[in-house]
Amino acid sequence: MARVACFDSNIVGWAIRRDATSGQEDNILKARALFKTCKEKNIKILIPAIAFGEVLCPISLEQQKDFGLLMMKEYLITPFDAQCAMEFAKLWREKSDSQNQEVSRKMKTDYMILATAIAKKADVLYTEDRKLQRFAGDYIRTEGLPGYTMQTSLDI
Repeated sequence: MARVACFDSNIVGWAIRRDATSGQEDNILKARALFKTCKEKNIKILIPAIAFGEVLCPISLEQQKDFGLLMMKEYLITPFDAQCAMEFAKLWREKSDSQNQEVSRKMKTDYMILATAIAKKADVLYTEDRKLQRFAGDYIRTEGLPGYTMQTSLDI
């Protein structure tokens, strides 16, 4: 089992904000169960600052500060530092050159999230983003949400 698990913004949003688009409501309970399992097994929950910013965007300005402070107290919010930037540049060269295509702004964010996971030595990257899973799989173990048995009450 992983000792450090890195999370993409989609799973963090479901687990913490408890917000889902139509058809993804089951992911809220699955994501919350995954966070609970990590806590029970003493697995560090790493959230790249890039993903943290994405999670904060839909929250009102009045609530962002309190929400952010709570998140920083509970989870390892990791900045995009020089170590991450070096991994990002390496990924960019390897992937954008080999695919011979421009990388979209969304993919740049995904590259930064992956670079953070690699630089901070995460054992696994949890994401439901299929594109991110495909290209990240060359560098780190990736997983989507496990198929938990649903419960009505999860305290995380």
